[in-house]
Amino acid sequence: MPPPPPDLELPSLSDLSSPDQRVRNRAWEVADKIIRPRLENYFAAKQVDRESCRDIAQQVLKELIAQVLAGKLAKAADLWPRTFTIAIGRFLNHLRHGRRHPEDTWPDPPEPPTSFIEAAPYENEALTRCLKKLPVALLELVNLHYWDDLKQTEIAAQKNRPEGTVNYQIDQAKKLLKSCLEASRDKS
Repeated sequence: MPPPPPDLELPSLSDLSSPDQRVRNRAWEVADKIIRPRLENYFAAKQVDRESCRDIAQQVLKELIAQVLAGKLAKAADLWPRTFTIAIGRFLNHLRHGRRHPEDTWPDPPEPPTSFIEAAPYENEALTRCLKKLPVALLELVNLHYWDDLKQTEIAAQKNRPEGTVNYQIDQAKKLLKSCLEASRDKS
């Protein structure tokens, strides 16, 4: 986030805690433009991801607003030290929460499936059941043709079989899968 414009100054405590809501809101908007980028940069320097930086900065600002409105700051010079005292506390809470609740962190993405039959559970349970019913030789051809995206001529060369045989076996596999899927649809 870019630094705040140099012509902005932090509003006075009287404006920040003004009984006039319009004055108070304007003052906090200016304070937000000055404080938030500095907080986010501070947390980013502590190796916190960008989204968490924004969340923690928002929490710090909310707590700072509550303390200013409650009259806990005696003078304007206390604003920055209080802000960073709150920020350090929130940062430590963020670290502790991550250690106490590792399940809240995003899990590592699953490994991509290496075969057609491994990918099938993500798409359709009936298809998985039908693929498992195919003879191994036909399943291997289906996997090579549809998952590895090999042409029938390439499969024939790799398996050392005539292209017509490979073509016939893939057609047989498709017919078996079709009949199995239709049967499973009829059952449900």
